[in-house]
Amino acid sequence: LDAATLDSFAIWDRRVGWHHIIEHLSLTEQEIHRLRVGLGDLKNDRQTKEVQALREALLEIDERLHDAQKILNGSELRARSVSANIASKEQWPTDLPHFERAALSVAAHHANRALELSESLKAEIGEVRDKPVGALQAETQVEKVALPKRRFFDPDAWILVLRVQLIFLLGVICTFYVPGYPSAPLLICVSVSVPLGILLMPQVSARVVLIPALLAIALFGILHMIVMPVLITFEQLATMLFVTTFIVAYFTSRPDQMLLRIIGTNLMVLCLQIDNEQQYSFIFFVVVVVGLLSILAIVETTRYLPVSLIPERRVEALLRRFFASSEYLIRHSSRVGAPEPRGLQGWLLHFHLAEIQMIPRKLIPWFNALPQSARRTPAQGDATHIAASLEALSKRIVDFVKARRLAQAEPLLAGGEEAMRRWRLGVADVASGLVSDPGSAMARDLETRLSRGVSSLEETVERVLNEVPTERLKPDDFDNMYRALGAYRGLAEGVVDYARRAAAIDWPKLRESRF
Repeated sequence: LDAATLDSFAIWDRRVGWHHIIEHLSLTEQEIHRLRVGLGDLKNDRQTKEVQALREALLEIDERLHDAQKILNGSELRARSVSANIASKEQWPTDLPHFERAALSVAAHHANRALELSESLKAEIGEVRDKPVGALQAETQVEKVALPKRRFFDPDAWILVLRVQLIFLLGVICTFYVPGYPSAPLLICVSVSVPLGILLMPQVSARVVLIPALLAIALFGILHMIVMPVLITFEQLATMLFVTTFIVAYFTSRPDQMLLRIIGTNLMVLCLQIDNEQQYSFIFFVVVVVGLLSILAIVETTRYLPVSLIPERRVEALLRRFFASSEYLIRHSSRVGAPEPRGLQGWLLHFHLAEIQMIPRKLIPWFNALPQSARRTPAQGDATHIAASLEALSKRIVDFVKARRLAQAEPLLAGGEEAMRRWRLGVADVASGLVSDPGSAMARDLETRLSRGVSSLEETVERVLNEVPTERLKPDDFDNMYRALGAYRGLAEGVVDYARRAAAIDWPKLRESRF
């Protein structure tokens, strides 16, 4: 979906709305994930009207996502009635046990939210595709979902900006201070275009594009020395340019070949040397090859200085940042019932939330670029599963931060707050250990420790619920306590799942010195 912005002029013209759709998709996926986790907590599997309502909600969400796909593909929708949202938690039967009733309430909350997001998603896709969907719906206009603002301080983006500027600066220095530096036009053309292409794939080494670039120079050299001298009219020249550009674009059409496409088109413009007075010289292409090798050497040098962009180093650096942000959010999350922090504390909260949500996606290309010797198994997907586990953990941490701010009844706080605090600080200590060594977690030991803590916490909460008279608690009190308890349990499961996945990496070999 990100690549579609660059590959399609229609999407590029509406890129703001398109990026909004991508973020909206992410929110929808997160809410469906929370709903899936909530359904796993349900103990009531009987054919009750409450469970049936949840099943109908799942079918309706599926239908709305299918409609969104049809709109995206340009297909027409059939008119149908839109199902209403699930009943509120106040209407659940009161004869159910506390945890079962609360589990139904939480599942209904997430189902209603997923219904709203999926319906709003359809409306946004319809706007981008110029296909209004409001006339096909039997309800009022859907309110747009408020999405989080883009952050300004992204360390990885600024590292890449620094690298592009450094490559160009080093090229200019070579041109000014190295006597006889070859091909100044090559500097302007390639030392700008190649770094901009590398921004899309920072994990790629310059050695990957060396052979394709030399082959492109040889091909365009043949065109320049053999084909162009026999061209007479501008129509013949235009035909040759069209055919050459089409071949380069056709064989580099995939999004992961964007860097090769940029290099191919730039070298074509440079090597054909189209001018009013044509000159043909083989020495020119020798100079182009020497200049290209020097620029690729500069590009490769910037992988090591000033910030190491070697996959082995970036993987560990990103993991350390992820768990550093996780520790901050777990240890310093807002207290129960506290408003959202502002000022410096609010900025730090949003920064660390953005870190844990973006780093798992950033890790995927770096994991794919890891050498085979750093993996315990030959399967490449085992390493990328670590990024998937971190993405799931980030969602659980976000839910944990939100659940921590939920208002809790005073009797429940008095009986369970201390147990929750001890458990929260224990998980923060685990995250602190992963900051210093992301591969140090032992899945079995962690599972034993965290499961024991969650079981003790659940027993404490259940004991408090049984001791407190029911008339002193409102329906929201049970709901909030259960959501907080589920967030604690989900956080433990996420950490353990990462520890299991991290065993696929041979961490000592990953840290071996390489150049």
